[in-house]
Amino acid sequence: MSQERNFSAVVCTHNRYDILPAAIDSILKQNLSPLELIVVDNSPDAAAAQAFGARYRGSEKIGYVHEPAEGLSQARNTGVALARGDIVAFLDDDAAAEPGWAGALLRAFAGFPNAGCAGGRVVPRWLAPRPRWLDRELLGYLSIVDWGGSLREIEPGEWLAGCNIAYDRRALLDAGGFPVSLGRKGEGASLLSNEEALVNRTLRSRGKAVVYAPEAVVRHRIPPGRLTQEWFLRRAAWQAVSDFIAFSSPPEKRPRLETKLVSLLGSAARLKWRMNDLRASVLERLNREPKLIENLDAEGGDFLKASLQIKF
Repeated sequence: MSQERNFSAVVCTHNRYDILPAAIDSILKQNLSPLELIVVDNSPDAAAAQAFGARYRGSEKIGYVHEPAEGLSQARNTGVALARGDIVAFLDDDAAAEPGWAGALLRAFAGFPNAGCAGGRVVPRWLAPRPRWLDRELLGYLSIVDWGGSLREIEPGEWLAGCNIAYDRRALLDAGGFPVSLGRKGEGASLLSNEEALVNRTLRSRGKAVVYAPEAVVRHRIPPGRLTQEWFLRRAAWQAVSDFIAFSSPPEKRPRLETKLVSLLGSAARLKWRMNDLRASVLERLNREPKLIENLDAEGGDFLKASLQIKF
């Protein structure tokens, strides 16, 4: 008979005081005791965070703290440090846990004693009609998860969403916690992700299981702003950046790569302008000095080489 394990839930939030109470209430309604809830407010306005958190002051179940260092991973690490449970679950501030969520996650760890991580289904709560072009293959970009089947270890090609995920606290701490070079930051201009994927890769390399628990269900808000093709293009581009930081670079360079790669993405528009400007200026000079064309070689010759000396 496995020993009963204590459960802590962490909700990290950033300037979402209008929808945060629904996430909090969904956890407090879980039929589980003891249950600890920690809200980590990562909003930049410390006074606003303190004012909102005052309503929970004195609560035996809720701890409300402000984390001034920006970033979802930083906020999560703060929650883990404060948690007293040996199982720590994370719910996004724009999600709501279904009844039985906490119990299903605990059963996943009980069923797999070597589990380092467990997560469940994420079903959408559409706040606008789903576009016809949004097919099943794209739903993962919205953190919608439904792998079917029963309680089991995840299979190759499957993943768990950070809006509905839980960890063995000791295993997570031993893995180094969440990498602060990854994860959302601020108001959403950056769509960095992969922080859970990197942690889970580390856990599996250490012999820990990553478990899919379909009975642990959360409903995730999908606002209209995420239902445009422009948003999906941004999401795909940032996913490529996240993949590079998480899996393609040496670990010692990951914390510095975010700023460099964001700068590269930001230069895309400047690059397009410089290419158009270069094309116009080369054409203008050739019109003025047509004999230059006679000196061009496979590499462009001195004329084009000089023209291509662009600093970014």
